[in-house]
Amino acid sequence: MEWLIVVGILVAVIWWARREDGAERPPRVAVPRQDGEWTPRRRSGRSPGRGPIPEPPRPEADHASEGLVFGISYENSSGERSARTIRLKDVYRQEGQIYIVADCSRAGGERTFRADRILRMVEHRSGAEIGNPVRFFSRFVEGELDERADHASVMMRARPGLRALLWIARADRDLSASEESLLVEYVAARAALGKGAQDFDEDLARIWIARERPTLDSASGAVARMARSPGERRLFLEFSERLCGLAEAGAPGGPEGAERKRRERLVRLLS
Repeated sequence: MEWLIVVGILVAVIWWARREDGAERPPRVAVPRQDGEWTPRRRSGRSPGRGPIPEPPRPEADHASEGLVFGISYENSSGERSARTIRLKDVYRQEGQIYIVADCSRAGGERTFRADRILRMVEHRSGAEIGNPVRFFSRFVEGELDERADHASVMMRARPGLRALLWIARADRDLSASEESLLVEYVAARAALGKGAQDFDEDLARIWIARERPTLDSASGAVARMARSPGERRLFLEFSERLCGLAEAGAPGGPEGAERKRRERLVRLLS
């Protein structure tokens, strides 16, 4: 009899721990990640909301330069409501629902949210409230991106340099907000070269940057292509040096970083 009591207590503790942070746990269905592996996700139901809708977190001073950051009021599958600040990393559609992968301030790590469970949402760059989160995030769904002709043209020209720069930036496997912003700045600088279109959608560019996982082969091929263009070569040297500077500023006095070693490997291909 005692062992049954112990088992019952353990089951209760595990159940409580799994529901504690309130983040969405979508269906346990295998979905492909960018690296080709398969990640299990969970199915979830819908319960009636409880209590008033909390006020979504408002912008902080550094959020304007951190990319796609939002304050949200969220209701999880248990009907519990909470206020969170999230930084968008990816968006996908599964079984008719839009899911958002984001770093969550409340949970202290990456969490997945369902767009239709967001009750209120404030964009932290502008401070504007977004009335329809589902419609807002649907434009980022991979394979359904609503790219204007000008945006597509700009990204086509920027992708070789972006792939090489991303391979450097992801030397530590992570992409910081400051690195992401620098890469968006590169897109604008690359668009200014030549006579082609210069207007692009910064948000769509950020999503592409967050999803892309270049290999050494793709980065090397991009550099070989850029070697034929003095303007692209100059931009790559400038922005790759700035990426290394960001990494070294994050670890002052430390040994030579992996980012700089990757940069030197690619720069040798330019000569």
